[in-house]
This record gives sequence, C-alpha cells and structure tokens, in this order.
Amino acid sequence: MGAEHKNLFTGCMLGRMLDVDGSLVVSAGKMEKSRSRLRKILGQDRVTKNHVANLDTITKSGKTIVWLVPRELIQHVIAGRLLLLDDELKSVCVASRLLGGFLVDEEWVDASVDLHERRACVPQLVARLKAAVKTTVRELVIDASVGAYAAWATAVLHAAVDGIKNPASRWTIRPARKDIKKEKDGLVLLGSAAMATADAEKKQVAHDKVKGCENAVNKCITAAAKATARKDLKLAAKIKLDLRGRGMSMENFAKTIAEFD
Repeated sequence: MGAEHKNLFTGCMLGRMLDVDGSLVVSAGKMEKSRSRLRKILGQDRVTKNHVANLDTITKSGKTIVWLVPRELIQHVIAGRLLLLDDELKSVCVASRLLGGFLVDEEWVDASVDLHERRACVPQLVARLKAAVKTTVRELVIDASVGAYAAWATAVLHAAVDGIKNPASRWTIRPARKDIKKEKDGLVLLGSAAMATADAEKKQVAHDKVKGCENAVNKCITAAAKATARKDLKLAAKIKLDLRGRGMSMENFAKTIAEFD
C-alpha cells in the first residue's frame, strides 16, 4: 500500500504503449501548454480539464484515466500529501485513487509527443493506481465535518462511489454510521486528523464499556440485578453501534486506499 512509487514517472518511458482510443487524459493545475500539445496528437475529446465538472462523464466512460499534473507537485499527489496541494489537486489525488489510472507530468507529455512523431503512439507507464472502488468492497460514511474542511471532496466521492454514476463501483455510501453493515468494511471520513484521533479514542471507550457491561451481566446473581445490567449493556451496545466504521481524515484516506499495479 506504499504511496511512494519510483516507477510512476522518472525513467519509465519504455515498455508497452498506451491504448489511446481507450484512454482519457484529465489535466489539473496550470497545464494549458501541455493540454494543447497533447490535443494535437491525441485529439480534442481525449484531453480534458475541470475534472470535477466532468466527473459523471469520466466515471461512466470506462476508459483508462491518465491524470496529468504539474511536475513540481506530482510527488505530493503520488504520496497523498493533501495538505501541500491546492483544492483542485487534492481532488485529483483522491479521484485517482478511487477511479484508478496513471499519474503523469510534463515529462510524459514530452515523451508522448516525441514517440508519436516517430511511431504514432504514446508510452504507457510501468505502474498505475488501481481503482479502489473496483478492487475492494467498502461502506463509506461522509461526516458533515468533511464539508467544512474539504468541500472539494464531496463531488468526487459521490461521483466515484455512487453505483448509478459509476456502475463499476463496489463501494456504498451510507447515510450514517449505524447503517454500516460490516464493521471491517466501514470507513468514516472526518474533517481533520484530530477528529479521527478523538474518534478512535471514543470507539475504544465504547468497546471497553460493552465488555465491562457483558462481564457485569455474567456476574449478576439476582434477576433484578441482571435486568439492570442488561439495560446498561443495551445502551452501551447502541453507543458502540453508532460508532461503527473506522474514522479517518481525508489525508489518511488518500494514503490508505492507494494501491499500485
């Protein structure tokens, strides 16, 4: 699950060729010159920008996505360092992990133009991100706190995960934590790392409380005492249920779901 991958750009221009007809280049950041160069060799409809506005088209296309980002920022995108990126590139960082595809910069554009002139094709990189929504089963809850911290994430998450917008998705967005069916499959996005830490502590307290109540029930001698202990257990179990799923910040989310081919 390492996010640092040496083969993603530098020195990996040799190897298989990219299926141009089955690919879509999505650019972000100040990439006007690179977009123009690519459109001359790939065509207008295969190179796009403003990915948030085109997410429905991207997710339904079924094409291999090539995420084109500025050279000086690509390592941050690869590593999932959201705090060091602007909102547009944060969005690309998360979308690339959810939808999969290659992460490239201007070096790949240079190689593509050069190779296309000589062989009428463009290079495929050695490694790419797997589409997390296709490779695993997850239940996702987006806490209200995410909206205040990462409004940019909402559109990406809903477009990538929603089975109507993205038929390939194996993920399900749940309205609340108590609706998570399987604890191990549940992820809860929170507004900050501090909130995620506090959430983990709260979950541990709830877990310990349930264990304590279970022990109390087992130790009761009288029926009245056992009835009271069971009420306490029921309340503790409800609190634990309301905390289902693993809480995490957006940055940790981007790092956790990264998986490279």
